[in-house]
Amino acid sequence: MTTMKLNRLETTFFDEIIGVELDAPVHAILEYQGTSLEMIVVPKVAAEGYLRFEYFNAPAYHPEPQLGPNGTQYLRFTLGQFAGTQPLLEEAWHRHAGVELVLKPSRHHIPPRSNPTLDARVLYAGRGNRGVLVLRTGQTTIRNSLLRRAEFSISGFTDFATPEKLWASIAGAVSDEDLPLQNTADKLEEGAHIALSPVRHNIVLDTIDGWRISLTKDDGSHDGPVSHTGVVEKHDGTDFSIDELREVLEGVRYFFAFTMAEYCFPSVIIGYDAVGKIVYGEPGEFGARRQNCLNWFHHNRDARSGNILELFFPRFWRRWQSNKDELIAVIDAYVSSQAMRRAGILRDAVAKSCGGLEIIAGLVLERTIRNTAKEDFDKVLRCYKIPHRLLDAASNPATHKLCSDLNIPNDSGAYLLVDVRNYVTHPLDKNPVIKPGHLRYVDGDLAQYVHLHDLSQFYLEHILIRFCGFGLIHHRQLLELQRR
Repeated sequence: MTTMKLNRLETTFFDEIIGVELDAPVHAILEYQGTSLEMIVVPKVAAEGYLRFEYFNAPAYHPEPQLGPNGTQYLRFTLGQFAGTQPLLEEAWHRHAGVELVLKPSRHHIPPRSNPTLDARVLYAGRGNRGVLVLRTGQTTIRNSLLRRAEFSISGFTDFATPEKLWASIAGAVSDEDLPLQNTADKLEEGAHIALSPVRHNIVLDTIDGWRISLTKDDGSHDGPVSHTGVVEKHDGTDFSIDELREVLEGVRYFFAFTMAEYCFPSVIIGYDAVGKIVYGEPGEFGARRQNCLNWFHHNRDARSGNILELFFPRFWRRWQSNKDELIAVIDAYVSSQAMRRAGILRDAVAKSCGGLEIIAGLVLERTIRNTAKEDFDKVLRCYKIPHRLLDAASNPATHKLCSDLNIPNDSGAYLLVDVRNYVTHPLDKNPVIKPGHLRYVDGDLAQYVHLHDLSQFYLEHILIRFCGFGLIHHRQLLELQRR
């Protein structure tokens, strides 16, 4: 049995939508091309975090006897069929064809219920009459209906804090003017007491076109990483389609990615109709564990205040509507370069981050930035008054020394980044040799790339924040200063 602990929404997905327990075998019927196959299916979460259905005891293949030249009958098997590969499932596997899967309920329901027909496909048809199935479209529709509300669960998202909301939720009960709780407590018998439970940390993200996305920290009663439950609704309380929900969640996903410096996918999404009935479900990535990266939010002096996200999101959304494709490219470069750095791919991490920096600088200047336009980067930094624009020996000793060694004018961080990025992508000098200065001073100590990557990420995140019309009171320190 799995050791994975499911939160409330994840449990609801398996109980109310799939209708089975995780890791519990159930009887199932798979239908393909008019043929029904009975089997045993076990819903599991793969090591990668995705839902799949492992099947066992699929019907053995029994070919029709054939008549030989001498009048004797014989059976014809392929090697796979002889080893227990069901030919219909093997065909569906190779054709990537859809199959219908009905799982019999694993729990007793009053009134009795039947599980929905799942649109699935064969991920792998193996020997021994076993294999793996997955949802073909990654979703389950119980009933075709518009949605009034949708919930989603994410694990490992940053543990933001909203202490002002916690205090406000109980302020009326602990005010100095009247003490109703104290008066009640005085009447209790010895040993009895009253406990206040404030609301959990939560944020509300409002778009500029009528959507409200709330995110509340779960109560933490289960083991594992911090999880949050999100709710998507329209301000006016009207219905919306699944396609509209997908569009909203796409923008929210990239906002979360920029906040985390890492992609953060929901484990489940559940949709409700106007009367609160579940009509739609979608599994995602379960059991995700995140790393808190060094970035604008995790290392802000305001201690990961949820208020920052609430103020920033509407401004981000306005730019998302007008520059969606460009923001996707910028955030993807930002997140991908962070993953490359963690994997030790240091040179390419710098180049990837600079690519995103190039795109966001082009948005600010409203023209394409070329990889040799050092002045353009510097201009954007000066325009937004980004801290650490000029490097100095006191605050940035490592990058300051690189500027000196590589003859970078004015100790400019923008000039240094472009110079090194161009070396990474084009290491040859005019002569067919590796540029000797960069080979000696940059490649001679690969830790230099860690500082350069951090500088590029710092510029990228703060230019993007300012491009969205938002300004932070405090800025994080660069990594090389923190290590001193």
